[in-house]
Amino acid sequence: MKPLFRKIDCVSLPVPDLEAALAFYHRALGHEIVWRDEAAVGLKLPDDDAELVLHRSPRLAETDILVESIPAAVEALTRAGAELVAAPFDIRIGKCAVLHDPWGNRLVLLDNSKGTLAVDPSKRVVGLAPSPSSAGSRLDRPKSETGTRPAVEIRDATQADAEALAELVDTVARERRFLATTVGFGVEATRSFISTVSSAGGVQLIAHAAGQAVGWCDILPQTFEGMGHVGRLGMGVKQGFRGRGIGRVLLEGSIRKAFTGRIRRIELEVFASNESAIRLYESAGFNREGRKARARLIDGMNDDLLLYALL
Repeated sequence: MKPLFRKIDCVSLPVPDLEAALAFYHRALGHEIVWRDEAAVGLKLPDDDAELVLHRSPRLAETDILVESIPAAVEALTRAGAELVAAPFDIRIGKCAVLHDPWGNRLVLLDNSKGTLAVDPSKRVVGLAPSPSSAGSRLDRPKSETGTRPAVEIRDATQADAEALAELVDTVARERRFLATTVGFGVEATRSFISTVSSAGGVQLIAHAAGQAVGWCDILPQTFEGMGHVGRLGMGVKQGFRGRGIGRVLLEGSIRKAFTGRIRRIELEVFASNESAIRLYESAGFNREGRKARARLIDGMNDDLLLYALL
C-alpha cells in the first residue's frame, strides 16, 4: 500500500516581529532565506527540502504535510476514522484541509496542484507561477511562461489603482450576491476610500492578473473613541479568478499586516448563502458571533447576514 503522506512541507511558526525572527533564525542560526514577502519568510532546512516558515499571524505553530491530492487524502483519512475539521479550501499553491486523527492530533494537509511561488534574485515573492504538473517544492524561479494561468501579483493599493479597483468592485457588486451594495462607488469615491484607509492606518491589498485587477481586501479601523483597535474587513474576487487561492492570499496578507499595527480585532459580515467565503473565513480563524435573520431581500430571496470576528 502506498503511504498517503509524501513529506513534511513546512514547519510554520508565528512571530510578532519578522525582522527580530530573521535576526535569530537567519543571522544567528544560519538558515538560508528561500523566499520572503511582507508577512512571511521561508527558511531552508539544509538536510531536507521542507521549509521553516516564519509568519506574522495569530495562528498557532503547525506542521504542514504534503499529499498528492487533498480530496483523495481527505477521503482516505475520514474513511480510516479521522475527523474533518476544516473542509478543503484553496491556497495559493493548491488546496489545504485540516483534520484530527482518532487521538485528536491536528493534521494540516496541503497539495501543490496549482504550482509554485515565483521569486526574484533577492528571494522576494513576485507572484505565482502556476504549474499544475509540478510536484515537490512549493517554490519555483521566475519563468517567461507561467502555464495556462497568468501570474498573480498581490500588493498594497495606491491611488493609481483607483480606476481599476472601482471597476472591479462594481463588477462584483452587480452580481447581486456577495456584497451589500449592488453597484460600485465610482472612481473619485474609490480614491477617497484609498486615502481614508491609508491615513487611518488600515490595510488595503489588491490582486492583479492578466493585466487587470482581480481581487481586493481592505481592513479599515473604526473611528469611534475606544474602538480604534477594531478593523472592518471587506473583500472580493472577480468571477473567473475564484477557486485559485487568490482570496486566501489576500485575506491572510491583510490579517498579518493589520495585526502588526494597532488592530487587535477584525470584524466582517457575510451572507449565509456565500458558503465558500464562510469556509475561507472560518479556516482563517474567524469565529461566528451572531446572525441577522432575513437581513436582505433581493430578487425575491431572503438571506441572513452572519457576523464574524478574529481576535
